[in-house]
Amino acid sequence: MQFLKKRVGKLEGVVISGGEPTIHKNLPEFLRKIKALGFLVKLDTNGTNPTILKKILDEQVVDFVAMDVKVSIEKYGEFCGIPQHSHILPSLKQNITQSRDLLFSSAIDYELRTTLVKNFHDATEFERLCTFVKGTKKWVLQNFRVTGGCLSPKWERFSGFLEDEMQKMVEYARGKGIATEYR
Repeated sequence: MQFLKKRVGKLEGVVISGGEPTIHKNLPEFLRKIKALGFLVKLDTNGTNPTILKKILDEQVVDFVAMDVKVSIEKYGEFCGIPQHSHILPSLKQNITQSRDLLFSSAIDYELRTTLVKNFHDATEFERLCTFVKGTKKWVLQNFRVTGGCLSPKWERFSGFLEDEMQKMVEYARGKGIATEYR
């Protein structure tokens, strides 16, 4: 807070990202303090904590939320390395779906984001994603790029899509009535 107090009048806004910021119980209080200084606030989340997200949206202590949607709900366990038989998988899927629904019905501006990885996002998976995000204000597609320094070396063997493939996916989603852009 001391750093931010020194930046009043010099910075317009603050982005809260992670890890996952909603794991912190005191996040709404922290956001209230930032807003009290006059900053715009953006929250980046993976949607796994709808209870905190709802509190933040209800209190209107953010101006914008960006929620990452990694893969379709059907593939979340596999993508995150959680076995299908795990007891936490149903609640994870429920939490992400609930967070999506909270954003859909919120007065706070938001976007859903998906970073597309060729090794995970085939045509079937992309169709499932379109179904999951349908109804969003904005869906932003990002292309996976390895720039070195991945937390897990296994990710360095994955690849993104060609530019024309990305454009085709954007057009396909738009054809489904989903407000989609490529960033």
